[in-house]
Amino acid sequence: LKSTYESAADAGLLTISDTAGGAWRVDVRRSDTTWHTNFTLSVKRTGDGTGGGSISSGAAYQAIGLSDAAFFSGAGDRSGIPLQFKLEGMSLQVPPATYSTTITYTVSPP
Repeated sequence: LKSTYESAADAGLLTISDTAGGAWRVDVRRSDTTWHTNFTLSVKRTGDGTGGGSISSGAAYQAIGLSDAAFFSGAGDRSGIPLQFKLEGMSLQVPPATYSTTITYTVSPP
């Protein structure tokens, strides 16, 4: 049993629109439905997507917690921003079950 699993580099795609060219920040958090305390779920941005404006930070894995945390920032409309996920903490000590969580991305002014 592997303890760490990584998704494809573009498992998630995020689009930010209707910004009128303004600056923004993306926060990330999770809401657990059924989750094991051994698990750590992380996310990173693997590309810039397309569109005008700019995008920065978020290129290193960041653990997703239960409260909002800054993920990356930018300006202008961007589409198809690719996201990769990593799940750590799998072991034989974790009972077999269906585990789930919901990831929420919040876009707001910086």
